[in-house]
Parts: sequence; C-alpha cells; structure tokens
Amino acid sequence: VQRSDIPRWETDLSQLLQAPVPPLLYHRQLQGLIALDILEMTRKGQNASALQGLEASWKINQSLRDRTELFSQMVATSMLNLQMGVMRKMEGVPVEWQGRLAVKTWQESFFRAMEFDALVMAQVVAHPNDLMVRGWFHPFYGPLGKPVRRLAELEILEVGQETLSAFRTSDFCSGNPDTE
Repeated sequence: VQRSDIPRWETDLSQLLQAPVPPLLYHRQLQGLIALDILEMTRKGQNASALQGLEASWKINQSLRDRTELFSQMVATSMLNLQMGVMRKMEGVPVEWQGRLAVKTWQESFFRAMEFDALVMAQVVAHPNDLMVRGWFHPFYGPLGKPVRRLAELEILEVGQETLSAFRTSDFCSGNPDTE
C-alpha cells in the first residue's frame, strides 16, 4: 500500500443512485485490523513499523475521502476518529500529521458530498421514473405531478445551497447552543 497510489474505485456520476459503492463494511474491518496491528507494534516499541502502518491506514482512508457520496465521507470520518485514537497511543508521530488532521480539509470533503447528495435527491424527486424509483403510488409521481416535482427539485437545490453556505461561514466551535 505504501509504495502504490491511493486506491480508487471508479465512479459513474451519471448513474446517481444506481452507481456502485465500494465495500464500506470491508473497509471498516480492514482499518480496524490495521489499527490493532499499529497498537501492537507500538506496545512492542516498534515505532517505525507503527508509523508505516499508520501511513498505510491513512492512504486507504483517502480513497473514501476522495469519493462524492455522503456515506463514504461518514465512514472516512469514522476511520479518522479511529486513526486519531491510535495516534494518541503512539510515540514520535511526525508534526506533519497535524496538518493532515486539519478540520478545514475534512469539512470541504463533507461539503462536496453534501452538495452531491442534494443534487441526487433533487434528481430523484424530479425524475423518479428515469431513476427507476418504484412503488410510489401517489399523484405527485404521476404525469400531473411533473410541474410540482420540478418546483420541488429547484427548492431542494436552493435550500441545499443555502444550508451549505451557512455551514461554510459558521464557526460552530465558538457558538453557544443555549443562546442561539
């Protein structure tokens, strides 16, 4: 893993909901095994090997962070939490890791995924038959519902953009939930 490029799963964005997703459960299990191995190497004092394992874990996790789906971002963030827990037990973690763990970098990946998620949802609402959404027996999804679906599509996109804009400009760490 260390000598190769970041693993990539091809994505066909035109398929939207039908696009294949990488095996995220397997990804989580693999990362858990790597974390256990890193902790064991740290316990034995094999710090250089533990750092190599951490680097491999990071590289594998980057493959999810580069994807567009929100669920992949959620799993990648979960793996980041696991990696941070492992790093707390390690000795001699290089300073460069502080930059890798910067919140801003991870937020941007999440925001991109949220934008894509809003686009997918808008497409599902506007074109349910094109996306093979079955079993919805409601006038909203019949031929007379097309103008309403188009308005709903625009509303989803507009609200999604407004929400993301608010997220990007807010500093959640300095807010007080009791006063807002």
